[in-house]
Amino acid sequence: MKVITAVLFGTLFFLTSCSNRDQQVDKKAKASFSADGYDKATPCNVTFINNSSNVGSTECTWDFGDGGTSNEFNPTHTYSTWGYFTVTLKVNGVNGRDSVCKILSLSQAPPVNKTAFNYYQEKCSGYPVGVSLRGINPLSTSPVWDVNGLQGLSSDLIVSLPSPGDYTVKFSTILGGVRDTAIKIIRVQ
Repeated sequence: MKVITAVLFGTLFFLTSCSNRDQQVDKKAKASFSADGYDKATPCNVTFINNSSNVGSTECTWDFGDGGTSNEFNPTHTYSTWGYFTVTLKVNGVNGRDSVCKILSLSQAPPVNKTAFNYYQEKCSGYPVGVSLRGINPLSTSPVWDVNGLQGLSSDLIVSLPSPGDYTVKFSTILGGVRDTAIKIIRVQ
């Protein structure tokens, strides 16, 4: 009976200590964010939503990829020019630090008869990678996306790019009775 009690107690102690270690691992800082407002041409305000875990509300540093920075938890940043921007969030927590970077592609305002789009790439490197594509000309109708043969028929499209390489993205809409197409290359590393 003493042996069974000792084995049972030892097993419970082992399981409890493993569980406590698992909980400590889960408490490490984990940087994460999303973006909203990139469905407009530049200049535009993009709001960054900090979804990080195990960090305090004042323990973050943003780099917006255009020289702008912030220490706000959920900042809104004005992009005055078009281009490709590497957005980085660094967070500090009780049990460590973490950072994450994502890519934001913003276009200038197109002429009224031209199609244009912006995109937000969920990570700077690694794959698969999620990409959110958004048309930015409000006069566009009948949208058609083509991402390396994958097609979508809405003004916004979310795709997963499965492996490294260059992906040709075509966005075609009708403006003033004429179909126009914008093309960008998205590189996954």
